[in-house]
Amino acid sequence: MLKAAAQEPTFLLARQTPAQRLVVMSLALAALLALAVVIAVGSGSSRIPYEDVVHILLGAQDASIPDSQITIVQQVRLPRVIAAVFIGAALAVSGAVMQGIFRNPLAESGILGVTVGGSLGAVFAFSTGLALAGLWVVPIFAFTGSPVSFDVARQYAAAKREGAKWPLRWTSITASHSASSMLKLILSRRMPALLMSTSRRPNVSTACWTSASAPFQDETLS
Repeated sequence: MLKAAAQEPTFLLARQTPAQRLVVMSLALAALLALAVVIAVGSGSSRIPYEDVVHILLGAQDASIPDSQITIVQQVRLPRVIAAVFIGAALAVSGAVMQGIFRNPLAESGILGVTVGGSLGAVFAFSTGLALAGLWVVPIFAFTGSPVSFDVARQYAAAKREGAKWPLRWTSITASHSASSMLKLILSRRMPALLMSTSRRPNVSTACWTSASAPFQDETLS
């Protein structure tokens, strides 16, 4: 009896096929995602009832919903929530791929030098004064530094050394530490220039946010 009881399924979907589990889990996660979107859109300094959020998202006409709430949902909160959903999905997929490649559940972007490469690109833009050219200069350099750092590690791993290839994890760690050393060197030598570069435009992000949200500077968004 004890042996038979020990062999009984211990979780809810144990008797289902893998395809059925995939369908059930996908539907459950989709429902949780929709619930999270409604809660995120309705929450904030100006709380909007969840029922009104659902009506606005579905495009239902309801005269009882103020125009200010419709504007907040459609033009302010919903774009941010959608961006957060896609960014979270991208991070989840990239993390799963990275853990699968390295066969390590603790693998993260720092192993490939992606994080340090992006930081190095951003600091380079500040230290050379290129950051003053526009708001998109620093993000462009940061996004460029990440793949460059990884490509250096990949190319070095692909090159044969004495008839053998070095593992990617070794070359990635080497590239990460090399980029980190260059980053610290720039910071130690160019720190006064970096401070001056940022002090010349102290309120760039604040000015952009203020101009973008100027139509909504009322009690509804305070």
